[in-house]
This record gives sequence, C-alpha cells and structure tokens, in this order.
Amino acid sequence: VGAGEIVEVGDQVIGFKKGDRVISNFDPTHLYGPSQSCLIKIPDHLSYEQAASLVCTGTTTWNALHGNNRLLPGQTVLLQGTGGVSLTGLMLAKAGGCTTIITSSDDEKLKQVKDKYGADYTINYKKQPNWDEEVLKITNGEGVDIILENGGAATIGKSLNSIKMGGIIACIGFLGAALKPENPDVALLALGK
Repeated sequence: VGAGEIVEVGDQVIGFKKGDRVISNFDPTHLYGPSQSCLIKIPDHLSYEQAASLVCTGTTTWNALHGNNRLLPGQTVLLQGTGGVSLTGLMLAKAGGCTTIITSSDDEKLKQVKDKYGADYTINYKKQPNWDEEVLKITNGEGVDIILENGGAATIGKSLNSIKMGGIIACIGFLGAALKPENPDVALLALGK
C-alpha cells in the first residue's frame, strides 16, 4: 500500500506511462512491481501522503464492514470518532443502506457528520459517558450489528455492551488509554453475548 511515481512500464501496460503519479494496493516485495489492475492515478490536487492514506483507510474500513460478514441493508453500524476510518465507514454504511451511529467528543464535528455525511444518530461521549446505554436506547435494547472499534482498551467494554448477539466488533484502533481498574473482563463479557 502506498503512493509513488511510475519509473518504468512494460510493453503490455495500457493506460499508464512513466511519470504518472499512482496509488497502489499491492505487496511491496513483489519483484517487478504491481499489476496495473492494482494502480489508480492520483488526482493533481492530492499529495502523495494524502493519496496513500486513502488506500489504507479505505481498505481497512472495507474489510471491517465486509471481511467477516457481508454488510447488509437495514443493519446498524456504530462508528467511534470522526477520523478517516469512521468517516469512510459512515459513507460505506450509508451507501449500503444501513443505519449509522457515530460518536465524538465535539458537538460541532457531530453536527458536520450529520449534515454533510448523513449520520442517523450522533452521540457526544463526553456529555454521555455511558454512551453504550444511548446505543441500546437507539436500537431498542437490541444493540448494533457492526462496530468500528477505534478506542481499544478505553472503549472495548462499552462496545461489548453495545453489540447485538452475533454482531461483529472490528478492532481497528487503540486510541484511548484505560486505567487497569477499567479494563473489562473481555472473556466474561464475550460469553454473555
């Protein structure tokens, strides 16, 4: 996964030339470089860094939503935070016909994701520290189908409380710190689901 400039092309390559700026989703240990089917031209307005982050974020989010079980219309997806993975997840979930719940500590960001990206529900976890209870209220006590878990130890307990039986928690990030007394007994909580 990365971004760069094409330095050489083979005789069979169509649609790419030396000097093209591209992003790639391939194994960098491949001896001869990526297949052209793994390349996408970078628009002029994006830097290499910006373009490279799209591949990683998009692939991570897609796999979280479609890797273990296919995302289905009518499901409910919980997205933690308003970073790239969560916003990409929000857009993919909405495009897939899902109900979305997104969390943040910033009301302005929550307003923006609701207005601009169509989030169905927003929760400010600073104002509602027991945000898992709000998730259960929104889902009529059922819980959500999929969670993009970005907080790690700081949020996994609340995610386990928020997931429905048979749901999937995609552990993607470990952004939040948790004090040892707050660490949940994950095995015991999982047995209850």
